Amino acid sequence: RVDFHLDNENLQGKRWLEQRFFLDADGLLRKYGILRRGNLDAVVYGMTNNQWRDYAAPRVAQRLLGKVKGDLVLRRRWEAKLAKQKKREHEDMFRPKTSAAVEEDQEA
Repeated sequence: RVDFHLDNENLQGKRWLEQRFFLDADGLLRKYGILRRGNLDAVVYGMTNNQWRDYAAPRVAQRLLGKVKGDLVLRRRWEAKLAKQKKREHEDMFRPKTSAAVEEDQEA
């Protein structure tokens, strides 16, 4: 799990997280800290590993591909890595689960 704590008044930071990672706030920590202007209310954004895998990681990968598009070698490496990841995920969907994996899913 990854948590982001932001000042509740930081609208730009909250908007950035919501746009990039499809996050909704997990909660508000009232009087989380003390500032010169008064008490700090912190908003908490959280992401589990499943949310990262399903939503954020593909978007981050696409953004990185866009940044390295001028470098053909880096672009080919990223595309190969993404293709391997998609193939592995597809194979995992049809692979029978072991008893340990079934127990792990039930705990989550």
